[in-house]
Amino acid sequence: MKTQGWDQDAFDNLGAAINSGFPEVVGPAQLVQALMADRIGDRDLAEFCYREAAHGAVPHAAVQAAFHLGDMLRARRDVAGARAQFAAAARSGDPESRR
Repeated sequence: MKTQGWDQDAFDNLGAAINSGFPEVVGPAQLVQALMADRIGDRDLAEFCYREAAHGAVPHAAVQAAFHLGDMLRARRDVAGARAQFAAAARSGDPESRR
């Protein structure tokens, strides 16, 4: 990943959290990795991490990931994909999905 040194360290530390396998940290760590990748413009990595986080065990992180992924897909003019992500977020029941 093409980042500043501290970003690479943070990304790697998040990877260690993901590798721990603890469901309560995997989804949020994947979400933060996705946000980092998105920030530096690595859209492929961001999309992969958003998709992984959207299927995680932590509802709030999954909803945020689905919204970000939906926005990314909408920007690519993938309307059906964006709608699917927004619908999944809305079905989650998480209060964040009502924004």
